[in-house]
Amino acid sequence: CAEFTEWLVRLALASAYPGAPYERKYMALDVLNAVAETWGVGRVSDDVGRVSDEATSSSKNGIDLALARAERLERSPYRVCLGADVTTALLGALVDSWDKLRVAAFTLLARHPPPLAGVTSADEFGARARWALDLLRSPRVRESDAAALLMRLLLRKYAVDLGWDVTLSPEPKATAANATKRTKGETAARLLGTMCDLIEVECSKAETDLVSACKQSLAHGALLATRYVLAEIDFNAGPCDKLKAALARLLSLLNRVTGVALSSIASPDGALLGTAAGELEPDRLGGGSGQGAAAAAAAAAA
Repeated sequence: CAEFTEWLVRLALASAYPGAPYERKYMALDVLNAVAETWGVGRVSDDVGRVSDEATSSSKNGIDLALARAERLERSPYRVCLGADVTTALLGALVDSWDKLRVAAFTLLARHPPPLAGVTSADEFGARARWALDLLRSPRVRESDAAALLMRLLLRKYAVDLGWDVTLSPEPKATAANATKRTKGETAARLLGTMCDLIEVECSKAETDLVSACKQSLAHGALLATRYVLAEIDFNAGPCDKLKAALARLLSLLNRVTGVALSSIASPDGALLGTAAGELEPDRLGGGSGQGAAAAAAAAAA
């Protein structure tokens, strides 16, 4: 049984390589999720579970061998997936273009204990957060959605589970802090305040230059990430004035963003005043179907 499950995990890992076909990679991640759900993820410090040569050659080889095999059965076969190389591969799958792959990779990484292997320092966290922010500002919905999931994972592991002080604007950074005296409500308020800061920065950009902001998805990415992050907040943790203030600020920012968007919808000609059709570059920044270029050409000829 132990040999089979370990072989199955190794086979699934070998099938989840970057660039693998969708069917192969999704099946591999589905198998790994099933293994992790059944046996747990284990610990990085667990050894590989092989029966030692000493146990087989000692005078008490029968008892030692039985104990070694029992320990091997108790260990999770998923523990080999907790290394930095597998974590990096799963982070790549988390920003895949297929929705099911992204969700499967997120589910797996959410099971990993914090901090994630390969992302153990504030600098490493900052690098991953900058990567997520760049994708979050993409006008392509699939990229901003992938970035929102990645941001949710990072904030869950480091801001919620570890209690780090995380900021995303003007530049993402994290500071390891002692969160033992912080209540769940205060942690949630800090997390929501971080997302509000990000939304406010994106909204200010839109109020200053709407066209440039639209090239960076307006505030869609920040709002989508906030929607995902809200799922990580425990609203049953008890009353907290800071959390109430953060929620009130979020509602105010939502009204502000809605006002910016409605102003361009109500008077699209005025919103794009002084912007040539060629400056919009619809296919380079959008889906690339060719429809945007045709529309821009028709608008220029009109």
